[in-house]
Amino acid sequence: MELYRARFAGKLCIAFICVVQYLPRILLIVRVASLKHKLEITNLISLFVIAMMILLILIEYIIFKRIGPRIVKYTNMIDITLLILYTADWVLILMSSLRAIRPTVPPTFEIMAFYGFTMFAWRALLVTLIVQKWWLKIIPPSVATIVAGVYGVIYLPGDLFGDLVRSGFQLFNVIIILYCEDKIKWRMIWSSLQKDKWIQVNNFILNNIPENIMILDFGGKAKFTSEYCKSFLKRCHLYDDGGGNVEDLLGRVRDLHEQSEPEESRNPEV
Repeated sequence: MELYRARFAGKLCIAFICVVQYLPRILLIVRVASLKHKLEITNLISLFVIAMMILLILIEYIIFKRIGPRIVKYTNMIDITLLILYTADWVLILMSSLRAIRPTVPPTFEIMAFYGFTMFAWRALLVTLIVQKWWLKIIPPSVATIVAGVYGVIYLPGDLFGDLVRSGFQLFNVIIILYCEDKIKWRMIWSSLQKDKWIQVNNFILNNIPENIMILDFGGKAKFTSEYCKSFLKRCHLYDDGGGNVEDLLGRVRDLHEQSEPEESRNPEV
């Protein structure tokens, strides 16, 4: 359930971004004099799509409040539906951004079309909040890249080889980067879990040794204090819930000297 709560917090971020996206899209629709062009209508369709995304997240929240942990059985289906809607919204906005002012070959694009390319950055980051598997995360950016490649093939048929090479390498880069990111992420998580496990075992061993054990960093701050040492410090009034007062403890240490061995032990009789 803790893992589900963390993932749902990400979905709330998605819902917030969708709400924020409503304002600029409505402004774009209002300033357009006519919606006769089929690519202008994509803005209206995209508003419906992101409304469906917000509604889906809201429904999941209501279901979670009603059935509790049983919602985990339906999370995969909800995530896939959310991913499909997100991919559709990405493609619609990309098509709207690539609309032509006049049918020339190659077409003349509005300067606003450049935002269709820069939006790739935040959209590629946002998809990581929807799904966590790398082979699902590559779907939206791959589809968007294919759509851009199709536009290139249609309007620049003479450069077919170049378009295929560019789109092919972009697809390869998207796939390999997300795959490597996934492997590195899980390797880091596994290393962190192993480290935490070692610390727990180490603390268990040190706490069961009947000696005053304290581990300090280079600044003299206590990083670990065994339970036996804590009880000793409490008897000396040097420990509270905030930790041991190392400076006061070391300040009370006086007259340290090495204990010499008895004469007879150093010169045993033969």
